[in-house]
Amino acid sequence: MEGLPNEVLTLVLVYVPGSDLVRNCILVCQKWRDIINSSHLWQSKCEKTGKFIPNITPPPHNDDYKRLYFFNPYGRNLLKNFCAKVGCSKWRIKEDGGNGFGVEDIPDNVKPLSEFVHVEEPDVKVWTTSYYWCVKSQEVDLKAEGVEEWIMDHVKPHIGVSEWYAARHDSGCAYEMTVRLLDWMGHQIDSHVFLKQFQRGEGGDWHQVSHTFKDYQPGVRYVDFRHGGKDMEFLPGHHGVKFTLSSVRLKFTPSHTASLSNNQRTHKVSED
Repeated sequence: MEGLPNEVLTLVLVYVPGSDLVRNCILVCQKWRDIINSSHLWQSKCEKTGKFIPNITPPPHNDDYKRLYFFNPYGRNLLKNFCAKVGCSKWRIKEDGGNGFGVEDIPDNVKPLSEFVHVEEPDVKVWTTSYYWCVKSQEVDLKAEGVEEWIMDHVKPHIGVSEWYAARHDSGCAYEMTVRLLDWMGHQIDSHVFLKQFQRGEGGDWHQVSHTFKDYQPGVRYVDFRHGGKDMEFLPGHHGVKFTLSSVRLKFTPSHTASLSNNQRTHKVSED
């Protein structure tokens, strides 16, 4: 291995899992360390594993391909525990009225979710609500998730938010989803509010609510996702609205990818 040219050794290391590279392989020798710390290796790994969108690359003077590889913020749901697998973990409870939030493995008194959406995630569960408002929220720190500030300020990818919700057959209920775009101080830049009420007998089907933020002002650093609901007939237990598969994703259009190279050059000149 010591006799291999750097180019060949890089091709070999690209096939090693990233966690092994940074924990073990980097300790082998200085040559391996330099290769593992190079942008070229991590760019190759991003391309090989599909964590790379053409023309969406970090500024040339930044070594952010490693962050892109591990965080992959441009190809995944940025919300944690988005389908109730671990209860309300990762969410902040704002209101827990009545009997509080519940979690159902098999949604009660509604049709199977699989009849309305293809679910790739195994073991999807749903949150249920009670006879007073049950509301929780999660704040996505875009920088902590690996999103570059210059991309949010200059490229402004679309921010798509969505969720699936349903009402029971035997109870009227209310549902709400509020999403806010915040700057680094927590000031609101943009927002979207969705409200829906069901009368008794109107439930049973699943519905998707979605919204895409476009052309927002520079400075977006956080996405505050809030959802909740209640049973409007004050029945004990969890007769309120159900919801799951919450999502916050960054989306790039052809116009975004076409402008990225120019934005990268501008960013580099301004930094220099």
